[in-house]
Amino acid sequence: MEPKNETPRKSSLFDWFLFKKINPTFFYDTIAFFIAAVKRIAEEILVSKLADVSYEPKMCRDLTLQISDAVKSQVKLLGFDRYKIVCVTHIGPKMGQAIRIGSMCCWDEKADNFAECSFTNSSLFAVALIFGVYQE
Repeated sequence: MEPKNETPRKSSLFDWFLFKKINPTFFYDTIAFFIAAVKRIAEEILVSKLADVSYEPKMCRDLTLQISDAVKSQVKLLGFDRYKIVCVTHIGPKMGQAIRIGSMCCWDEKADNFAECSFTNSSLFAVALIFGVYQE
């Protein structure tokens, strides 16, 4: 009996999508993004960096970068290997105003999460948002 001389079937985008749906390359059983631990880290850093600071725009601009980097590096030490950590920090003058901070992104409810932390003293307010976005 001779082997059939068939041409191999070309893979299509639909076949690739079907394969991905049936055989995912990622699993949600890795370390979950723990909000309480992340929030505790953010609170400690905000208090240590801003306890005795009065609001000055140029200095606070630099402080937002320092705080974001410090929070991100400390959160990475918790071992969230499959998460991309994004930290956004806002600092503003405290003058009796209200503030609303919003953000939009593509979100997977099963895996992605975020933590928020705020700090106020006599002259400024600060808000830190830490996002843990699961990556394949």
